[in-house]
Amino acid sequence: MGGEWRKTTIGQLFSSDGGSVKTGPFGTTLKAKEYSTEGVPLISVGEVGYGALRVHDKTPKAPCEVVERLPEYLLEAGDIVFGRKGAVDRSAIVKPEQAGWFLGSDGIRLRLPKTCDPRFVAYQLQSQNSRSWLLQHATGTTMASLNQNIIERVPIILPPLAQQRAIVHILGTLDDKIELNRRMNETLEAMARALFKSWFVDFDPVRAKCRGARPCAPTDIANLFPDSFEDSELGEIPEGWEIATLFDFATLNPETWSKETRPLLNQLRRSLQYEVGKNRRSHDVYPEGSAEPRTACASTPRYNRRHGSPREWFVRFDLAKWTYRQHGVCCSQAITARLRGVRVSRCDGRRQHRPTRTFG
Repeated sequence: MGGEWRKTTIGQLFSSDGGSVKTGPFGTTLKAKEYSTEGVPLISVGEVGYGALRVHDKTPKAPCEVVERLPEYLLEAGDIVFGRKGAVDRSAIVKPEQAGWFLGSDGIRLRLPKTCDPRFVAYQLQSQNSRSWLLQHATGTTMASLNQNIIERVPIILPPLAQQRAIVHILGTLDDKIELNRRMNETLEAMARALFKSWFVDFDPVRAKCRGARPCAPTDIANLFPDSFEDSELGEIPEGWEIATLFDFATLNPETWSKETRPLLNQLRRSLQYEVGKNRRSHDVYPEGSAEPRTACASTPRYNRRHGSPREWFVRFDLAKWTYRQHGVCCSQAITARLRGVRVSRCDGRRQHRPTRTFG
């Protein structure tokens, strides 16, 4: 029946309507020494994301001679690429502008028949059910792996082609909006970083005042910056600013530390002093009452029971975003530092009054 949704597998679809699945070249077919820095991107598991291919600086290239020798591994628009090893639940559709890229040894290419819309199948493969199925049926003990037989057994549901295209149109419109928002966020983030560097690294407002020029900042913000510099142990800093550490205006709550974790305190104190000392220049810009308190988050050093000392390089910091203020939960491996007299304490995993989110 033309209007019914049918349950099938990719292999059954191949048998009735055509299509193919192909594993990337490996072994002597394509050796790593043939990779190049010029040519077309070579797509392996590292380039396969959840729904989209992502090329980065370390992505190898397939030179012209390899492409001419192995044209059967060139990708076409509408192909779906799987990671063959490791993250086997990831798959991505090849967009028209990506046609001509080369299938790497750790990839599997799925080419569907014309009787279905590959974008619809690609969306379906991103569903939790399909990803769970791939993880459950992957082979390998130390590392999950896919092969062509497993891909052919993947179950899919296919509505009539017209309905597939209608669904794809709606989902594609939402994806386009999400991508636009992502790019806007990247632009805003770059602007924020540039502004921070100008104010708190290069001290442009202070330098402008030193020259008698008007700072490139709103008047109420510009008034917070002094008009001269003074020397310090860390170099030249704005006059009236001071070098401080987190422990100068925040405290740990000892009730949240057990005897087991107590040895971390001295090392943590030194780590926080070092990190805050490098980034101390921004704390005076928000005087009392001018802005809402923010929360800085740090991951705790991992305690080495064998050697009796934490590994200092595990200490990392981030600032909880405004939008996480009411929704984030601090995990047990993190420390939150709330400024202006609010205590710094190790979280116990329970939701708090104004929980914050930490990374790492």
